[in-house]
Amino acid sequence: MKVLTFAVAICSSVLLSSFTLNNDPVKENDYTNIVSSKSEVKHCIQLCSYSSSVPISVAEKLMKLGNVTSLKSEEGSIYVTAPYHNEQEALNALPKMKELGFEQAEAVVLVEDQLLTLDDYHAIEQENKKSNADKKYRVIRIWK
Repeated sequence: MKVLTFAVAICSSVLLSSFTLNNDPVKENDYTNIVSSKSEVKHCIQLCSYSSSVPISVAEKLMKLGNVTSLKSEEGSIYVTAPYHNEQEALNALPKMKELGFEQAEAVVLVEDQLLTLDDYHAIEQENKKSNADKKYRVIRIWK
């Protein structure tokens, strides 16, 4: 029985390693180089994250779902879905992911190598718009 359990664990590990792996560390909430170009913004759903190995039951769910990407972070691995066309599609898919057993699933945005929550992304987007507006309508007063 122990041999069977060990074999299942090894098979799950091998299958999980077949996911698309990104060896660059994900930097959460590092706002220094956010680019607001829409072509570089990917709306995904973060399904789960683990600091150590993924439980077999979760690995099976990830394999059934398919098209899941594993991102490496300083804390471990983060599993996200393939990108959706836009934010609304990701939000519409979120309840289904929770029904499939990913209770902690949340919509996220991947910008270059940075994984952001939707709230953080929108805050940065607003700040960028405000900054661009300030630059566009800069008023210089000259006092005599």
